[in-house]
Amino acid sequence: MPSYQIPQFLDSGEKIFLNLNIRQFAYALAGGALGVALFYGIGQSFLPQLGWFNLVFCVPSLPFVYLAIGKYNGRDSEVYVFKSIIYFLKPRLMKFSKQPDNSDLDQKMSDWTYEKVLNRWRGLESDQKALETNAYKAFEDSSASERIKTIQSLARTVNDPTVNIATTISYKEGLASEKKKLAETIEKVNRDKRKQEKTSKK
Repeated sequence: MPSYQIPQFLDSGEKIFLNLNIRQFAYALAGGALGVALFYGIGQSFLPQLGWFNLVFCVPSLPFVYLAIGKYNGRDSEVYVFKSIIYFLKPRLMKFSKQPDNSDLDQKMSDWTYEKVLNRWRGLESDQKALETNAYKAFEDSSASERIKTIQSLARTVNDPTVNIATTISYKEGLASEKKKLAETIEKVNRDKRKQEKTSKK
């Protein structure tokens, strides 16, 4: 199974030259330009007799070299260098407390008292009952053909897992009464049929 290395630090940027990103390459150019300027501008111009000892004047370019290729804890050194500079310019002391400040959370929780939660729950129940009552009333007020269509559609969707069960339950009482009426009608038709048969035999 092939393995892939997951990048740990995404702030390094894309490498463009010799494993250096854009910022590191800019630091390297700045350090090189500063070193050449110090070596030839000061050393070779004013102290040519020192020869290669004029490289001492290139020491100020070393911080740029560290910013370009330096690493600390696997990250680019510039992250820690700039954070250190910011700390010295604007020091801040962060204190950690064992008891966090939950004043905002406590305020929000205090608003939800037992009475408010209970009233909210009762309101949701009443809304659900009103919805079911309206659905049942609409079923009762509909015509016989519409009731039959409703029963047939519910019968087709009763085994469908994608159908909301609450919608089917809202018609439970209506379905029971409608089935009872249908059974009574069938029984009445059968009685009338038997009476007609007896009358015809006589």
